[in-house]
Amino acid sequence: MSSFASDLFLALLIIGSGIVVAGITSSIYNAITDDIPKFSMLEAEGFQLFCYVLLLIFCGPLVLIRNCYYGRILENRPMLLVFGGAMVAATWGLLTGLVIVNFIISAI
Repeated sequence: MSSFASDLFLALLIIGSGIVVAGITSSIYNAITDDIPKFSMLEAEGFQLFCYVLLLIFCGPLVLIRNCYYGRILENRPMLLVFGGAMVAATWGLLTGLVIVNFIISAI
């Protein structure tokens, strides 16, 4: 396997782990509060805002992809915006995945 292919595979695994962590975090929040995470939670104040920011750091890619999908279906937004949102969500998933993988590796 070439160096490029192995690096690409590693990046895809890290992006996947970031998206999985986003789904798990979102599902736990949904199970506890019976509400979905959304960016409008950032309108809170004080300690609640701090908790919502921590939540959105990890489940942000899923919220972004869901918003892009609903924007395409309900508001008929152009596909270019959906692809742009998917690229931002993938980058966010990569960064979240790096944090999670580094945490797991350092714990071992």
